[in-house]
Amino acid sequence: MDYGDNIGAGMTDYNLGFAKLGVGVFSGATLDNNNAAANSAVRANIDLSELHVNPGGTLRVLGTLVRGNFQMGKPGAGLSVSHNQSDFMFHGLTNTVFLQGATGHAGVNGQFQGLGDASNASGEQPGLQSLRATDAINWQTGPFGGQALVSYQTAKIDGGINNGKSTRDLTLGGRVAYAMSQKFKLLAEAGTTSRSIDGQPKQSLNKFTIAPTLALEPDFWSRPELRFYITRASWNDAAAAANSGVGGFGFGGRTSSTLTGVQMEVWW
Repeated sequence: MDYGDNIGAGMTDYNLGFAKLGVGVFSGATLDNNNAAANSAVRANIDLSELHVNPGGTLRVLGTLVRGNFQMGKPGAGLSVSHNQSDFMFHGLTNTVFLQGATGHAGVNGQFQGLGDASNASGEQPGLQSLRATDAINWQTGPFGGQALVSYQTAKIDGGINNGKSTRDLTLGGRVAYAMSQKFKLLAEAGTTSRSIDGQPKQSLNKFTIAPTLALEPDFWSRPELRFYITRASWNDAAAAANSGVGGFGFGGRTSSTLTGVQMEVWW
């Protein structure tokens, strides 16, 4: 649920007393890319957040409206609703439920969908009819913190030669962190995802990561963090075939990979 990085103007977090308001209007252009095909796309977002609907519970509602001249598909609209509940079942556990839907060239996350991008020669793209439901939990109890989620999404192509073809995605994963000291954490993450597309074999991918981490504070969400990670990922033949192009993770028929590296994450 965000506005993306398109060029536009607006405001966020205007205090209405009972909630906070965000409003933005954007073109289809970004600072570093141009659309592959002219479509005069315009998007408006209206965002109501911090609606206190029950003790410890807040609601956020994000509406999206897209207009423009598109070669494939239609303009569109989207609506996302999330409910955030603190101290869910026990102290320190937060539960968030997302229900999201979008049509045409409105993205399910509040952004544009399928405008095309000259930087990767994708050309004009169709719209989608998308629905997504997600439940996520976050917790921190002493030195032990983490996050886990389960998400299901359906998307039906709107326009082009694949008009009406549906994709169904299911993802389950989580990350845990244990602070060994004030400045050092041990992170572990596991996830699995599957994709079913009409008329194609089911794709699946699994991965596991361990990451010793340097941080300024011991909490799960503290930043900045410097992570030294090793990841093991594996996927089935159908996923390899669907991602077999140059640069794809299944290039050359590969069905597994081990990755190591260093990652810095900073927020401001």
